[in-house]
Amino acid sequence: MRALTAERRNSVIAGEQAALAERQRLAREIHDIVGHSLSITLLHVTAARHALQRHADLDDAIDSLAEAETVGRAAMGELRRTVAVIGSPAGREPAATRALRTSRNSSKAAGTRARHTVREQRHRRRDQ
Repeated sequence: MRALTAERRNSVIAGEQAALAERQRLAREIHDIVGHSLSITLLHVTAARHALQRHADLDDAIDSLAEAETVGRAAMGELRRTVAVIGSPAGREPAATRALRTSRNSSKAAGTRARHTVREQRHRRRDQ
């Protein structure tokens, strides 16, 4: 009986440790998303201000502000996806979602843009 009680306790402890590790991973991911996007956004906003103050270059200012907006919107999307993971079963994002995010991030790092379209496809059972 003691062995069973100890095994259950160890199982509970292992589950709690796994949950803590997942919360810490999500916290780091949220921190990275917010920190990176705010840094980039501030650079673009500062560039826009300098373009207007020093050169009165409206086109450069508009380009910088548009880029800041793009970065902000992308960060909001990443935050929504990350927070959605918290509410998903077992706190895990689907493998397909991870693969799409990895592909997009790789394209972004290479200086290109990737667009993914997800379509639901229903399969008919053969016996129907």
